[in-house]
Amino acid sequence: MIAERLEKYVLKLEIKSGNPSITGVRFLSGNVSEFSLEYVYLGNASDIFSDSQYADSVILVHGHDLIIIRDEDRDIILNDLLGAFDYYNRWEAALWEVSTADDALQKMVDICKDVIPYPMRIAAVDGKLVASSKNYGPDDVNELWKIMHTTGYISINSGGPIMTNHGLTLPDWSAKPQIYRHPGLKTRYIGANIYTDSEIIATVMIWEQAKLFTPCASQLCDIFCQALTYVAKKQEKSIGIRSKASVLADLLDGLDIDGSSLAQLEKKCGPPFLLVVIRNTAGNMNIQVKKRLLNGVNIDPCTSLIYGENVVVLLSENQIDSLLKNFSDFMNKYYALGISLPFYYLSDLPSRYKQAIFALEKSNGTPGIFYCKDYAFSYLLENVKFHNNALELTHPALDTLQRYDEAQKSQLYKTLYKFILNDRNLVSTSEALFIHRNTLVFRIKRITSIISADLDDPMERSYLLLSYFLRGVQ
Repeated sequence: MIAERLEKYVLKLEIKSGNPSITGVRFLSGNVSEFSLEYVYLGNASDIFSDSQYADSVILVHGHDLIIIRDEDRDIILNDLLGAFDYYNRWEAALWEVSTADDALQKMVDICKDVIPYPMRIAAVDGKLVASSKNYGPDDVNELWKIMHTTGYISINSGGPIMTNHGLTLPDWSAKPQIYRHPGLKTRYIGANIYTDSEIIATVMIWEQAKLFTPCASQLCDIFCQALTYVAKKQEKSIGIRSKASVLADLLDGLDIDGSSLAQLEKKCGPPFLLVVIRNTAGNMNIQVKKRLLNGVNIDPCTSLIYGENVVVLLSENQIDSLLKNFSDFMNKYYALGISLPFYYLSDLPSRYKQAIFALEKSNGTPGIFYCKDYAFSYLLENVKFHNNALELTHPALDTLQRYDEAQKSQLYKTLYKFILNDRNLVSTSEALFIHRNTLVFRIKRITSIISADLDDPMERSYLLLSYFLRGVQ
């Protein structure tokens, strides 16, 4: 960046690392015994090179990087050097200043107009344009730029192999801005992915236009992307780009979510859904353990996040085997997984989270897999029993049969239970009671004559069976 600002003075340039870690200037002299990468050192080139062509030149040194500047007034060089620091510092400060403003992304792009003098755009992961350079019109760059401005979306024609500046083909852009070649347009661009919650939520693309890219351009884009990542994390709800994990967290909190965010989440994993809550039964759930858990459940497509003290995973029902396979080696030692009932609507997430937590509580601190479906009926009974104990709403036929059995030394109470439990099948019921079929028929006739209940009515039978369950009959 310094070389670019002092370009008109540069006589010789050797930059190997170009690490942007410089915070100030120090003078190069014989008293300097140790060089810090925090500073660029300014001195006489003749103190380092014996070549006569550098006799009156000035040198800037930073680590193994150096810039030799032609014969010039030392004060002018120093002023311009300090001016370079001021220029970039003011630009970076301005980026952070607008990061909390309304329409922050567009304001950040606007601030880059002179510092990064190329056509720039930011798009959400679905291709929707969220900010672009206003000083370039639809016809000023290329066909893809024009389509983007016309439709508000990145053209599907922009897909294709991702080639580095040196011709290497890559599967995707990295988080660090790099120079790539567009094979279709025979031109270069800088691309980068913006991540939050380990998930790509936006892309930044800068086209080479008029002025060729310099190493400085990639460094400046890196600073820009760092600020953009911060904004994406802090203001994702208002800037139009947000991670699926963030949407999932809001759903778990019972907040209203806009339709487009829900659609993006459903695109990643379709219904029927399952919600899985993972907990370390050893009690160690510090942030490092939670982060490792997130990596452990990294199956695609699914959405996972740290939520309170747990790790939560939203996935399609047909993905559960893949998830459990990831845990097969160590799950039995440390982790318990609570798995909700299947569901079709993301608005049901809060209740499904409670279901998974309910299943986890049934683990009693034991590692393993715990399905809500395995405990749901007993849970319903417990809740109904709690209210029933105060009102005694069980079917009165049960009291009638119990009193009859006590008086006649019969077993009609148990007979009716087995009869309903076996869907009124005479063979199955007689086998369960170890009695002859004719004996069972006789008993059923006796029962129907004693109680006032229509056993042909499915609701009546359900009421009777539930009443038995509430009384603890097995």
